[in-house]
Amino acid sequence: MLRSTRWIVCLFTILIITLTLFHSSESLHQPALKYYNHYLSSASSFPPSCPSVYDIGRPPLDHKEQKCTQLQSRIPEFNAEICIDPGTCNEFTIHIWRVDQTECRNSEAVPDPSFIPEISEWMRTQRGPDSFYIRTDGAERYAKVLGKYEGNCSYVYDVRVKNPGDILLQTWWTYGKYEGFSEIYDIWPEMHLLPVFEPLTLKGCSPECAAKSDVIPSMSRKVTVIPAPPTSWKDALPACDGPDPILGSYIPLHPLDRLYPLYTNPEPFGVPVVGRYGFVPESCVWRHAGMRFGDHTACMQKKRKIFFIGDSHGRVAYDGVVHRLSGKNNVMTESEKIGNKFANVGNLDFEFLWDPRGSEFIGNPDRCNKLGNADVVVTSLGSHWANINVSDYLNEVPVIMNLLTECPYVPTTDAPSRTFIFLTLPAGPQRQDEWAQRSKDHRTNIRSAYVTDAALKMAKDLGWSAVDHYSLTLPFSMEALSVDMAHYLNNDALDPVLDEVIGKSGLCG
Repeated sequence: MLRSTRWIVCLFTILIITLTLFHSSESLHQPALKYYNHYLSSASSFPPSCPSVYDIGRPPLDHKEQKCTQLQSRIPEFNAEICIDPGTCNEFTIHIWRVDQTECRNSEAVPDPSFIPEISEWMRTQRGPDSFYIRTDGAERYAKVLGKYEGNCSYVYDVRVKNPGDILLQTWWTYGKYEGFSEIYDIWPEMHLLPVFEPLTLKGCSPECAAKSDVIPSMSRKVTVIPAPPTSWKDALPACDGPDPILGSYIPLHPLDRLYPLYTNPEPFGVPVVGRYGFVPESCVWRHAGMRFGDHTACMQKKRKIFFIGDSHGRVAYDGVVHRLSGKNNVMTESEKIGNKFANVGNLDFEFLWDPRGSEFIGNPDRCNKLGNADVVVTSLGSHWANINVSDYLNEVPVIMNLLTECPYVPTTDAPSRTFIFLTLPAGPQRQDEWAQRSKDHRTNIRSAYVTDAALKMAKDLGWSAVDHYSLTLPFSMEALSVDMAHYLNNDALDPVLDEVIGKSGLCG
């Protein structure tokens, strides 16, 4: 009887331990964040036509039929709601407003944020005193910081995703009291980076609208003929061309690329920062041989010189182009921080001149000899104007661009004219560290958005090709915090930047 009792006690003890371990294991796998489901469409067979990553532009939303749902705010100063039109499946509006109107008036009553009256007016009438960062994941990685200001500290952000499918929505409060642009104070504009509400999972279009991945897996992207023979999904798309920035969408990589990547993607601090999204141009397709997994032989057959001038983001572009055309298909994770650089790849001669504000080039009477007979000139100017008035940037950069244009060029059969490419400044990572505070870093993304818009118009007026570095990097600005907190190395935004620089250079057909 005693032996039987002992067996019962042992079995009971084992059962208790097993249940405890099972419960603990289950608890460990609970999601760290709360997710709330919202449905972007209530009609099972809607819509009659599905959204597509190849649709041109992101037209404004019609708010007439939207139904709004209050969200539980994580910041006591703000309320928020999401508004959805039941007759659509890929669009929504986020509405955020301050609860206390007295505090709102105090926020609006601060001095003008800029020395330029037009910018202060732009901030007061279109932006408002608070700034936010909106980002989606899942079917499409998309981000924006520019919404509509309704007055009285009320903000509206319309989002139209192009890839049908479920998405995760997150929103952060970044700045208050116009510090999203402030250039009149010699202090660090405080980056709050506080989630406005819990992450939302948004159920997208009906099954008839299949979400797309970056369609062709990397292992099949060998370009051997210029232009490459179009495959079925590209039949109706022209080749990407022209001086204007290439717009598009970041959609999930092909499942084969995620399951069997050609290269092991680094994860600094255990954080996945690359190898998840691919960029798809909205109305064209790159067909040059300089793509990451292309056969780069065609790029190096003609004798060319490519001259980069500017800041560290220009250096990253220089290193990235050299890295890629040298036949390295892995993700670039480093860009050595030295001054001038030189490289040779086949018949291509590359040079990078460290001159972040162009002052060395302007002050050098022998500057055109320094440029030489470069066939392609790429500039990256902007980040080092961060703590300087925007008016200085808008006045000085055109001078540098004109001086570059005035340098003589001897055309050849292979290069009948010199090509000029302007890289706008990239989006700024949302830094809160000691360096950002000590250096009083003013590279806010509201300010960068304004400067980028002005710079693109400037480049167009001067006849330069332009790469919208800002728009390409904004969706991945938070990933940069896990790398070097400044550059888009080891980042899904790097490939489309290099695709466009190489494409606009004409080196690869």
